[in-house]
Amino acid sequence: MRTARETIIDRLLLLYTVDQGNKHGFVDGPFKLQKLPFAAELKMSAEGEKGFNYTFFRYTHGPISTEVYEDRDALQTAGFMRHAAGLIRLTQEGQDLLESVRPLLKKNEQILSHIDWAAKRYANLSFGQLKTAIYQVKVRWAGRAVPIAEIPTCVNVLTKLSEQEAGVKFKLDDNWLDSLWGIFDYSQQDLDKLQTVRRVAS
Repeated sequence: MRTARETIIDRLLLLYTVDQGNKHGFVDGPFKLQKLPFAAELKMSAEGEKGFNYTFFRYTHGPISTEVYEDRDALQTAGFMRHAAGLIRLTQEGQDLLESVRPLLKKNEQILSHIDWAAKRYANLSFGQLKTAIYQVKVRWAGRAVPIAEIPTCVNVLTKLSEQEAGVKFKLDDNWLDSLWGIFDYSQQDLDKLQTVRRVAS
């Protein structure tokens, strides 16, 4: 279970991931939207860095997180991201938001470097190439390093680092937290209202 603070960080980092994914390749659907954050978070975790806070489990085509889908839906409903013509991209509002938080991103370059790495490594791969590459990645399971392909379905393969485990954490002071709270902290009721407004407006 994520805290509200962790959810806000995840949504900001997911926006950044989509932006970087499309700069270094293409985020062509939910499959890649899942695998880029997974690869980045796994690298963060291995180095004791707490950026993403997703829980991923092994499924039919590799690791997925229901929280990634929650954040995608929230960001799309809020108008920061869209899925059209086969690609998931930031809207102009999403681009403007990222630009407005450049000082915050600058403070967290070490965390972001893992997202940059994942985008450069995986964003230009096809579905089949990406699935093969991710299936070969090893994670800790049953006390040893095991390729994801060998792990049973519905078993967790990656969970968030605790505050105590992390040597480096995403820096988000109270001023930035207050600023982002109103942008990213939506209840389901809020999202339903936003969806209704956008549907009527269109």
